[in-house]
Amino acid sequence: MKGKDKVVKVLLDRHAEVDLTTKHGHTALIRAARKGHGKVVKVLLEAHADVTIKDFESELTALDWAKSREETECVELLSQATTQKQATTEDQTLKKKNIKHFKTGNTIEYFNSKDVWEMAVIQDVSYDGDLEPYFTIAIGGDPLKEKGTILNRIRSVQIGSTEQTE
Repeated sequence: MKGKDKVVKVLLDRHAEVDLTTKHGHTALIRAARKGHGKVVKVLLEAHADVTIKDFESELTALDWAKSREETECVELLSQATTQKQATTEDQTLKKKNIKHFKTGNTIEYFNSKDVWEMAVIQDVSYDGDLEPYFTIAIGGDPLKEKGTILNRIRSVQIGSTEQTE
């Protein structure tokens, strides 16, 4: 059937819950994947549908269903989304695990705004109501305040005489 992606988009634009499940645990993403509706899968993924949800009966994700039904387009879309979700989750876990190393006095090596690796000393770490820290770092004596996105650009942290590679 044509146009289902447009209907789904209208529903999502009107705040439909993207991960709502049926009594069997099927989400719209699982249903679309099972039926091979690639355009609908794409719309749901753009709306941040959860690719990790498994149905209640067979405990299969949308990707598992697409593979079992040999729905190539859906498999490609869902594989990519699953890989991105895993990478994001692993990255967030690594940052949370290593945040303890980002303390006053420690030295970081980071990729600066001029695309050059640079050493800096952490002068202060503070939080502004969210989980992302603000770092005040010193580069050659000049303080610079950076939002938590600096975490994405750090290659190593020196703690005393020990170095931790991120």
